[in-house]
Amino acid sequence: MIRRLIIIILTLLLSLRISYSRDLKSAIVDKVLKQLQINDTDCYFKFVTEQIIPYSLEKSVIVIPKIINKDEESFLCDLYILIVSNSTGMILSKFYEQRALISDATYIDKISIDFAPYILSLSTRAFGLRVLYYGSSRPYPWEEEVISLFIPKGKLLIRVLKNYTLSLYSGESDTQCKGKFERKKGIIIMSDSISNTYSDIIVRNEITTTINTVIDNDCIGTDSIIKKTIILKFNNKEYK
Repeated sequence: MIRRLIIIILTLLLSLRISYSRDLKSAIVDKVLKQLQINDTDCYFKFVTEQIIPYSLEKSVIVIPKIINKDEESFLCDLYILIVSNSTGMILSKFYEQRALISDATYIDKISIDFAPYILSLSTRAFGLRVLYYGSSRPYPWEEEVISLFIPKGKLLIRVLKNYTLSLYSGESDTQCKGKFERKKGIIIMSDSISNTYSDIIVRNEITTTINTVIDNDCIGTDSIIKKTIILKFNNKEYK
């Protein structure tokens, strides 16, 4: 009897979760899922991202993670990135990658769309997809944000920069004070130089190393900062 009651309660909770996800879903996302033939139960709504393109207001970019495997501690998803018509909800351009989102030993905290002016040529503008990961270890803190760049070509979205690490924080500590930490922050700037018809990408990094020590019962941090510039060039397929 108790077991049956537990099953009924779990079923009701699951149905409430699915219903809540459906309530959050926009009309455009609903149309997109139908075109992709993805059921609501297979869509990871927590990371569904939808944003109007500011330089093309009749269109939106939508990110759809399709669940392959998911439990309380981890998940694995296929990834759809789409440009859609705001008036009809029809998919205009599509990118698809199998097993693209993995949250296991490290966790995905946020997925966001970046419409900074990534002008590759007079006729080509890219948009970015940022994914923020973090680790859960206190002695070994870790956080990373990667960016990918996409351009539309007809019915396809082409990825021209794949999971480039734009920021990174890592370290080792005793969880009280003593430790060494490194934080890298990168800024993307489009260059006037051109490689294979597309502008080079300048990445200006600031790397801060912090060493914490105990002095007179106080935790004192000492910083050292270096700056490093990296140039990414287009090789007719992607930026390297």
